[in-house]
Amino acid sequence: MTLNHWLRRLWSALSHKEAEVTTLIQQAIEFHLEGMRAEDLTIPETMSTSKLVEIGA
Repeated sequence: MTLNHWLRRLWSALSHKEAEVTTLIQQAIEFHLEGMRAEDLTIPETMSTSKLVEIGA
């Protein structure tokens, strides 16, 4: 994997407000999907996995 390819896989969103981070993430995903459509790439089916982990600190 080239450095350029690796860097394109790094996604991030930064803000002091949770709502703004959510909006930034949504916009990034929409932008990514638009790019995939423009290149006639197959968009994978929606799937989601999450896990909440609590630690005692």
